[in-house]
Amino acid sequence: MRKADAAGAIALIGLGLMKNATKQGIAAVSGGLSKVRKQYATKHEADVIAELRKKGVSPREILFQALQRLDFLSRAGYTHEVILVSKQTAKRLIDGERSAVPLDMVLVLGGSMSDEAMRYGDFQNNSILKELKEYINLTRMCKDHYDRDLMVHDFYYAALLCVEEQGADWQLFEALCKEAVGRIVSLGGTGERNHELQHNSAKTIFTFASAVRIAAQEEEQKRNKILRDAEALIQREQERRARSLGLQPSHRQGPVGSGSSI
Repeated sequence: MRKADAAGAIALIGLGLMKNATKQGIAAVSGGLSKVRKQYATKHEADVIAELRKKGVSPREILFQALQRLDFLSRAGYTHEVILVSKQTAKRLIDGERSAVPLDMVLVLGGSMSDEAMRYGDFQNNSILKELKEYINLTRMCKDHYDRDLMVHDFYYAALLCVEEQGADWQLFEALCKEAVGRIVSLGGTGERNHELQHNSAKTIFTFASAVRIAAQEEEQKRNKILRDAEALIQREQERRARSLGLQPSHRQGPVGSGSSI
């Protein structure tokens, strides 16, 4: 029985080692796949940027064209698709692993466009923001999301190229975003007869920009919380070490006034 027990114990140890090795192997494979995916994504992004630059179209024009397609989608009556494109674009822009657009520039894009759109109508009291929240978990609408994905793709690269062109100058980027909004709204013509078209175009852009702005603000809050938690953890660790170091001398010394030490 003792030999059997010993053999069983050895078998259990061996099984445990095998499980640990399997876990380590899976972790290594998973990490390797993640690295490969990241390298592929980086290469794909570089290829897309190179292809866009080869066409000779300016970044601000690419951004304008993306907004124009969104406006046309709204005019055709696909309000639900406008909201979904807006939310998925926002998600793509703030993706910490996939997006190369700095978060502060995403905030500038969303804030400047929504502010500029507000010049053509008061959309704050509208149902737009409520609709955005209602569509958060909505994944159905059409079976083929190719057009939606393509628009998200275009918006992402338009923003990325515009940011690269303007560098770290957020004011230039802000002016570029506002210019794009003005161009879209002006497509509705001028005068009272075309006021409704202008209003609707501005509303579409406000919907898009609000989705981007809200997502970016939430992501900023999340990252700031992570930073604060990390700083608090470091502070606690420093205080713990300081207390530990402060206790060491008292262990070595005898009672106060005894004139002796251990």
